[in-house]
Amino acid sequence: MNLENISGILIRLTVGGARYMEIRLTAQGEIERGGQGERGFEEHLGNRDLFDEVLGKVSPSLLRWADQSWSDPSLRGKACDLRIAFRDARGRESITRWEYGTDSSEPPEEIRGFVLAAVEATNSWYRRQIETRHQWRQRNPGAAWRLVPLLTEANS
Repeated sequence: MNLENISGILIRLTVGGARYMEIRLTAQGEIERGGQGERGFEEHLGNRDLFDEVLGKVSPSLLRWADQSWSDPSLRGKACDLRIAFRDARGRESITRWEYGTDSSEPPEEIRGFVLAAVEATNSWYRRQIETRHQWRQRNPGAAWRLVPLLTEANS
């Protein structure tokens, strides 16, 4: 895949089978980011500034890993599954996948550096979403709660 053709970027990290972090950006200005144990945030920004910032971190050395899957044969610790996917305007995807352990060697520097750059580029947007959700919950206490019937021995 050529850098000029990329219209979507996805980074997904699972640790121990659970989502740890996910970032999705599109050239149309859509952004989605979520973290461990929380409902993610998504928004259509109407501009591609964040996409362009993250796309600017895509290097030829990163793209050389595209369409490859690597696994640490001596995985130690919790299993980590890192996927970086690029999509072009026609919907074709190019994915690199890394399986390693929390106590094992990590993927190469260009992979780690790209993930970190994407996290840093989206941090201010992500923090604003968390703050907005927190403010809404303070203004609407109990709005996220609903009454459900308890299971009793007679019902089970």
